[in-house]
Order: sequence, then C-alpha cells, then structure tokens
Amino acid sequence: MASVYECSGVLSGDALPFLINSHSVLEHLQALQNHADQGNGSRMAGSHGHNLTIEYIRTHLRSAGYYVEVQPFRGLMQVQSEAQLTIGYENIRIDPIAWSPQINVTNLPIIPVNTQGCRPVDYPGEIYGGIVLVGSGGCSISTKSRAAHDAGAAALLLRDSTELEPSLGGLNAKHIPSARIRERDAQTIDKLPDPLWARGLEIRARYEYECGDDENMLMVGTHTDSANSSAGINDNGSGIAALLEVATQLAKFRTNSFVKFAFWTASEPCLLGSRRWFDVSHPEELNKIRLYLDVNMIGSPNGALKVYDGDGTYFHVSGPYGSGIAEQALRDGFSNQGVLQINGAEMSNRSDYAPFFERGIPFAGLFSGADGFKTEDEFSKFGGELDRPYDSNYQQVGDDVRNINATVLLVNTKALAHAVGIYGRGFDDSFPNRVADTGSSAGYEKYSGVVGLA
Repeated sequence: MASVYECSGVLSGDALPFLINSHSVLEHLQALQNHADQGNGSRMAGSHGHNLTIEYIRTHLRSAGYYVEVQPFRGLMQVQSEAQLTIGYENIRIDPIAWSPQINVTNLPIIPVNTQGCRPVDYPGEIYGGIVLVGSGGCSISTKSRAAHDAGAAALLLRDSTELEPSLGGLNAKHIPSARIRERDAQTIDKLPDPLWARGLEIRARYEYECGDDENMLMVGTHTDSANSSAGINDNGSGIAALLEVATQLAKFRTNSFVKFAFWTASEPCLLGSRRWFDVSHPEELNKIRLYLDVNMIGSPNGALKVYDGDGTYFHVSGPYGSGIAEQALRDGFSNQGVLQINGAEMSNRSDYAPFFERGIPFAGLFSGADGFKTEDEFSKFGGELDRPYDSNYQQVGDDVRNINATVLLVNTKALAHAVGIYGRGFDDSFPNRVADTGSSAGYEKYSGVVGLA
C-alpha cells in the first residue's frame, strides 16, 4: 500500500461527479469484454482473462499517477458447481451453496424445520439421514450446515430470499451437502402434499488452486473477477469501470484523506481476496480505515438504485457506527443529480464489505440488483420490467457488454464520485474516529491505488 506524496492542487469535493465521463466508463467495459473474449469467455480469478484485467487496471492507474501494488495470492477456488432437485415429477430450481460437499442420492425425505436451525437441538429426530429444509437468518449458513450435520441430516436446503450467491465460507469436514432454494421455488414445494420425498438430489462441484492523511483512510473497493461461465460485464465490470473513472478524475485534485482504491480478486464466490488482505494486513494499518465504500453490480439491465442499508431503516440491521452517515453521503450523491427516490439494499455479507463489517469498520455501498425480482415499489420509482430479475444474465454467459443499463451505471458512478469527493476532502467531527496508530509519522497524502488479490 503506497501513495503519491503530493499535496498541491484543488481540494477534492463536490466538483468530482461533474467530471465523470460516460464514454470512458463504457470504454472500460468494452476492454473487460475483450479480456473475457481472450480468456475463453470468462474473467474468473486465475484465468488469462482475469490476469489481463489486473494488468489493465494497473496500467490505467499508473498512467493517472497512482502508485499501484499487486499482492499475489494462491488458494483453493471452487471453479464449477451445479445442483438438481426432483420431487415427484417436479424439477425444483436450486443453487449449490459455495463450498458445499458433493452428493448424488435418490429417495430421501425432505423435512421442513420451523426453527432457525442454528443448533443441533433445533432439528427433530426424524431428520436423521434425510434432507432438511431450513430458513435463512439467525446464524451463518456454515453454522446451520454444521448443526444439521451433528443432528444427523444428509443434506441441507436453505430457503433464501437474499440476492447474490451464498457461501459456507470454506471447506469443513462437518459441512453437509448444501443448496439454496429461492423463496419463489420454495413456495412451489409448499403446495406439494406431505410427506415430501426427493426423487433425486445432486450437487456437483470442482475445486482448483488459482493464483490470483495516512491516519484517516478512505478505502473504495470492487471485485475484479467473474463467474467461470461469464465475461462478467455487469458482475462486476460495472464496478471496475466506475472505480477507474472516479480514480482518474480524483487524480486531478488533492485530498486531505488517504484514499485507497482496492480491486479485489477471488470474490466469486467466497470473498477470498478481500479476506486474504485482512489476514496479511497489520492491525495498525486496519485501524487507520475510517470508511470503506463498496461497489458491486451497478449497471444491472433491469436495475434499481440501491444503497446498503447502513442505518437499518429498511432491514433493521445496522452497520458499524458511521455506516448510516456514509449511506446518506451516497444518497446525497443521487439527490444532487435530481434522483430523489433511492431504495435500501440488504446487507447480506455477500460482497466484499463483509470483512469490514465483521471488524466493525464503517462501510457503505452501491448495488443495482442481481437475481432478485423488481418489486412494484421499484417499478414505480425506476421503471423497467415488473416482477423480472434485475439481471436475468447474472453469472451466465449472457453477462456481456450488451448486458448493461448505461443510465443506471452512470448515475451510480456519479453518486460514488460524490462520496469519494466529500470524504477525500476529509472526515468532519460527525464521523466516528478509528483507533489511532501512535507509531506513525505520516502526514497528509494524496492518494494511492491497490490492485490484486488482497
């Protein structure tokens, strides 16, 4: 992590969003599409397409005057997974939960569990050797899977209405085969007569090793990799393009805060890159982070404008103190463009803000939707297609350069630029302090760029 030691020039602030160039943002997306085309259609971490993306980011930021550091990373990656469930003659759509063990069984009972399933005692005795159907919330998916294992279940189906891909967090001998069933598909099961029997359940997975003021730090991050079957232009080329454009324009200003841009890798599906960065970073450095801004999928074709619900207004779960203040800064970035109705996004810990959340670091972020469905409220505010996915090509081959809502992407990018400009100028007394690193003698530094597997 390094910086350009330069304090001359105009201080960043409200002017930054007006410099955002939509043509530059779209040019970045086309470059990412080209990387995928040269990498057999994917920019997955460790692939040729992803390595081209890292080099592109590094070259672009260096040309804008940033010091760029790449942290190599090697770890076990899930590169392919799929799941199938058949009940009677009904094929029920399910998604494998990342890091799930494999299974291929027939004729097992499915037992719905009315508790949160966080402890072995939450599971009735009749689940032994069967498949449990459990709701989300209350504890991590890993905890549910391990509790079901201890209770004797053979597999777990998670009834889930949260967007983005769920994960068990890593390999664990006590995890049982686990898959997510979306709420809409679970409602199909609700209509089936009891007792429920799975005529067939199969989960397949393949793993490989893949490479992949200093006291007042603003960190802005997005992930660089795609799913294995996708060019990943909305997920998450849109975030890369936004950060590159904001970083390019910020380089024309001086800042009082130390602004660090993080381009995470190995985010699909388990946030390996950002978690690895925390593992290798000194606590003193982490204590300097006043705020993290996360950007993920901000150009969804049927998108809605959403800011993570840092103050808990929408989903009744608050981020670390300061998250609500940063949320409002992003909302101000929209209102300054005349966009007055912005929705909240659920904090599901399925994007790279998760390790910041876990360590009590304030965060905020932008998201325009993945595989969820546009509600009537969102349709009335943002238009598009009612009751259709925000991105029907989520993690599919169709997520190419044509899979972008350029208007949604530009509005999001300008809102991000507003927050970066404001917090790049400095943090006022209303924003909470982090623990000071008394051993540092660094002064005000202009900006820095971080690229890699962090």
